[in-house]
Amino acid sequence: SLSLESKRSGCPIMRPMFFQYPNDPVCATGDVEGQYMFGDYWLVSPVTKANASEWIVYIPVDDGKW
Repeated sequence: SLSLESKRSGCPIMRPMFFQYPNDPVCATGDVEGQYMFGDYWLVSPVTKANASEWIVYIPVDDGKW
């Protein structure tokens, strides 16, 4: 579980994008501060504006693993 992993490794469960993708230039600049990783696999980008009909999400460079 993520809680056990976090306890053992010290890694946070909710991770800033640069934490998970340190070599991605966009993640390194902090231009994606509205989204985060939940563990290693879940990209979260909450919609924070009422009545939004679209939302831009950045998908980091990950050698085709997406």
